[in-house]
Amino acid sequence: MANNKKFQDNIDYVNEIATIARKNGMTHLYTENECLDGKYISINGETLINFGSCSYLGLETDARLKEAAIDAVRRFGTQFSSSRTYVSFTLYEELEALLKNIFNNPVILSSTTSLGHQAVVPIIIGDKDAVIMDHQVHASIQDVIPKLQVRGIPVSLLRHSRLDELEYKITKLSIHLERIWYFIDGVYSMYGDLSPIKKLMQMLESHSSLHLYVDDAHGMSWAGEHGNGFVLSQVPLHPRMILSTSLAKGFASAGGVFVIPDHELYWRVKNWGGPLTYSGPQQPAVIGASIASAKIHLSDEIYEKQNSLSQLIQYCNQIAIDYGLPVVLPSHSPVFFIGLGLPKVGYSLIRQLMKSGFYTNLGIFPAVPKNCTGIRFTLTLHHTKEDIRQLIEQIALFLPEVLQEEGRTLQDVYRVFRKTINSSNQSKNQTLKNENNKIAKDNGINLTYTTTIKDIPQSFWDNLLGCQGAFTWKNLTLLEQSFQDNERLEHNWSFHYYIIADDSQRPILATFFTQGLIKEDMLSSSQISRRLEKIRSSDRYHMTSQALLMGTVITEGKHLFLDQSHPKWKNAFTLLLDTLWKKQEKNNIDVILLRDFEENNAAIHSFMLDHGFMKTCLPESHVISNLAAKNTEQYIRLLSSKKRYHIRKDALETAGWFKTEIVSDTHNLNHLYRLYENVVDHSFEINMFKLPKKLFEKIIKSPNWDVISLKLKPDYDPRSVPLPVAVEFSYKNADNYYPILIGLDYKFLDEAKVYKQLLFRILERAIHLRCKNIHFGMTASLEKRKLGAKLTSRVAYVQIKDTYDISLLNLMDDGSSMKIKYNRIIPH
Repeated sequence: MANNKKFQDNIDYVNEIATIARKNGMTHLYTENECLDGKYISINGETLINFGSCSYLGLETDARLKEAAIDAVRRFGTQFSSSRTYVSFTLYEELEALLKNIFNNPVILSSTTSLGHQAVVPIIIGDKDAVIMDHQVHASIQDVIPKLQVRGIPVSLLRHSRLDELEYKITKLSIHLERIWYFIDGVYSMYGDLSPIKKLMQMLESHSSLHLYVDDAHGMSWAGEHGNGFVLSQVPLHPRMILSTSLAKGFASAGGVFVIPDHELYWRVKNWGGPLTYSGPQQPAVIGASIASAKIHLSDEIYEKQNSLSQLIQYCNQIAIDYGLPVVLPSHSPVFFIGLGLPKVGYSLIRQLMKSGFYTNLGIFPAVPKNCTGIRFTLTLHHTKEDIRQLIEQIALFLPEVLQEEGRTLQDVYRVFRKTINSSNQSKNQTLKNENNKIAKDNGINLTYTTTIKDIPQSFWDNLLGCQGAFTWKNLTLLEQSFQDNERLEHNWSFHYYIIADDSQRPILATFFTQGLIKEDMLSSSQISRRLEKIRSSDRYHMTSQALLMGTVITEGKHLFLDQSHPKWKNAFTLLLDTLWKKQEKNNIDVILLRDFEENNAAIHSFMLDHGFMKTCLPESHVISNLAAKNTEQYIRLLSSKKRYHIRKDALETAGWFKTEIVSDTHNLNHLYRLYENVVDHSFEINMFKLPKKLFEKIIKSPNWDVISLKLKPDYDPRSVPLPVAVEFSYKNADNYYPILIGLDYKFLDEAKVYKQLLFRILERAIHLRCKNIHFGMTASLEKRKLGAKLTSRVAYVQIKDTYDISLLNLMDDGSSMKIKYNRIIPH
């Protein structure tokens, strides 16, 4: 699948999630207050305590800041419209001097932190530098990366705060490059976790090539000398560190601050840091408020405020533990995150809290991984301990109710987040304790599970599901035998069959999954796969994952039977997902993929979104339906003149060159397998591991498979004993013909038009067998459409436990295209 299509899928998914949140009254809201006091906001006629503000010290309502802003407007007007490269208005100089005293270094001011990153990063990164991004570094920094890629700057990704991996990357990159920049946040804005800055300082001392670029926007004001932030509260500014921060949070004004200790580099940025020249300056009211805030920061008052907020943070941590809430990380910052898991749980709990008078933020994709929804709330000095206690009590009260309503438990939350501060602690709150191990399942449905198709009656399976594709009872028996006891890891699959019925034994759902190793670039661009295959030549399992796939990678058809007319189909589907998630956790599976759904099935789509799955469009399949022709000539006459022309030029003109054989023995197995390997080595549209030779041997021996080989006749093939130049392995059942695996001799591909000839012989064979439908599969769309195949669109739903490798694949996209996509985009 082309990367631009995946990018569009991501945009569509984010838009859908945002639309659902908006319709649930949780985003894109407006306050209705005629004036704001910092603590309360009015939304939709309800007065709420605001736990969504990042003005941590509550200075936005301080009379000194308001008066300073008003005075600046009276003296200098509402704006001073000029590029700062030419001239800045009077108060800028005073603010810069005050900030220099706070940070003990000259500063560069930008109108926003995001624009500041766009100005600073491209200037500080030299042509002999490399950049390593923390996986969770803020989106405003990630957005600068295309500017570096287009210059050919090496950019790589680091698992969140994995300093062991950082050490390895620095050592490797330092051989050829001068400076290695590590991009991080001081305080990460969603979970509130802190950067390991002290350990990074030690690494700065031991690696002369290492440089740090730190965004400490959420650390400003509530920590550090004169409120200069969390990072500087832990370590001094290192000569090879650039610090950025925001005045739009704890500082209670607006704009970005960049502290660059290298004098020459400082002036390089100031002289030509793009947006510093061509974007507008901060305006008088903002500068006036910033000056007033800076004076407070430079007084002892700042430490009183920091201490007061620290007490609130400690209190919140303790009471959250006391009430047994699944706080994802113990927070030393004013940012807290309560893990919930599925989006629908988040929607329900946020609604309940708003009804109870509390506003909190919904933490949802793309701010967090798709199945890691939660409540993010922040503390400010507008809050009291009583406010915090009431919020925690309400969360503890409603959480078990919401979980039960949505068929979830706390154990489900712990499974998703792996570790929370209460995952191993017994809750002190009786309500949560009582609900902790309850599973809200409908007693009117029953699940049957087995690991082999032999445990399921053949007629039952084939009538229910086997008739829907190339996965009849007999073919699954063949596949089970082929993918076990093989030497290579990727050639061993485990099979999982699920049938869910009601108490009257009426089937509601039936499907099967295979667990096995896949290449993570399976549906990436050919360009990315080619790069990765070069690495895999020496590291076979580089960027591979254990996956749980509905069906198999080589079967085609509708892999799920689901009776949506049954009143309990959602209960059945939820039970299936719960079972898959438990297997995922037990077997350390990275990817769950459910496939082959109709794109316009709104009920399924809504259900999957609620359960944290992302829709992705599969490569289009090609089908010739209702094949009623008695012979090939009759079929061709029914086609358009254009298609008849192509068949004549591509197939009929060279038909006499070839001899078609139906392979029924394995004496040429090695050669046929090499033809198959040729295709795998040449084609990367769907990048898969090569299948085991054992599979092909069983296919040839199976009466349910057709193996068509093409040989060039002696007049056209110089070899004394002509060998097949093409082969197709096709599954056949009842009315359907499934060409699934192909092999080609690429020496004859163009001159003899081997592939086009093979497609035509498949058509000919299916007509001969009186098949009604030919399922031509994916790829090679143009050639298949010339034969009259129609495109069919299907979608899949995917859930990935760890988004690191997906982000890494996105980063590998060609920088010259000026496109970069991330699964993790965090609002600042």
